[in-house]
Amino acid sequence: MSQGTSVPRRALALMAALAVTVLVAACGSSDDDSATTASSAGASTAAATQEAAADNGGVAHAQEQIETYSKVPEFQIADAEPVDVSALKGKHIFNIPITSGIPFFVETDKIMQKTAEAQGLKFTEFTNDGTPQQWADGMNQAIAQKVDIINLQGSPDPKLIVPQLKKAKDAGIPVTITHFYQDGTTPPDEVLPYITGFDTVPFETVGRLEADWTIAKSDGKANVLVITADEVAASAPIMKGIKDEFATQCPDCKVDVVNVPIAQWGSKIQPEVQSAITKNPNLDWVIPIYDGMSTPAGAGIQAAGKANDIKVATYNGTPAMLKQVADAPWMDMDISESMAWLAYANLDTVFRGLAGQEAIDEKAPLRIMSKDNIAEAGDPPTPNKGLGDSYLAGYEKLWGLQ
Repeated sequence: MSQGTSVPRRALALMAALAVTVLVAACGSSDDDSATTASSAGASTAAATQEAAADNGGVAHAQEQIETYSKVPEFQIADAEPVDVSALKGKHIFNIPITSGIPFFVETDKIMQKTAEAQGLKFTEFTNDGTPQQWADGMNQAIAQKVDIINLQGSPDPKLIVPQLKKAKDAGIPVTITHFYQDGTTPPDEVLPYITGFDTVPFETVGRLEADWTIAKSDGKANVLVITADEVAASAPIMKGIKDEFATQCPDCKVDVVNVPIAQWGSKIQPEVQSAITKNPNLDWVIPIYDGMSTPAGAGIQAAGKANDIKVATYNGTPAMLKQVADAPWMDMDISESMAWLAYANLDTVFRGLAGQEAIDEKAPLRIMSKDNIAEAGDPPTPNKGLGDSYLAGYEKLWGLQ
């Protein structure tokens, strides 16, 4: 059974003071062992920030962030070291996603496969239900097939399959990790010796933007239910971003948090939302931190008769959710990663692993998609519209295809 926890204003204020000097030593995975300290100077800074937020400065800050991240992004690594993809023809990529039950990864991996095969590489997608045993089975299968590289996409937590990582290294098979580690972090010591390359994701920024949207749209008076999934690695940094942003930019906002494991999203999120609405009639925002949570959250809002009163802000940018941004009154915003751009960024890490080159930590950029700009994503929305296409020419040049 999922547990609901409230984040009161006083507790949020304390978190703000502590967050100023947080030292992040691990990654976006669930094993952040970093020490957290707060100096008196940090506490003073946080207090000053809260005072500014109380004077509506938090709303102005949130609106600035929204304006920045609502723009079409541009390709940023045009001057990176090229990789000769033509020399990789015939190589076999074995891709293991965190689970085959999340549309975001399913769609991204389809684009990865199509793009890799267009360049003459073989691509195997290992379908799984997201359990460590299945991830290990996938690794063992890839090793037995003597593939040329294994990519952990999403990612199966590498700490849970270290024996298989060792076997892959002993077999001379490089392993890359994509869309898993928090921006600014590196894999832990027990994993790092066994991987060839990785990239990172700005998960904390995602959380901050989810909070910023509700802060700005409520004029600093949001009453929010946040739905998280503690066992998903990205949840920790996303939740850190959400809590820090509410603490520093909207101390008067009310924030409750409920944890729903992935396996229970379809059965538990709707009743959790309905229950939260019954207990808190003033609830006006729901933040399901991932797209995969948003459909049942919307169903709960509708079942409670609040389709026009409670809004949803979420993250991933899957076409189905972007369609709801366009059509559903409750779906207000989706922080989107272009799945096409992400697929190319992931493949760049994989290609460099195959070529024996160091990976580039190039992130698929974020863009806020709302009712103001959702038409740019197409009708119906597609994975490769709305976030620009500068990545196409950028990667073609880096890969020697121009």
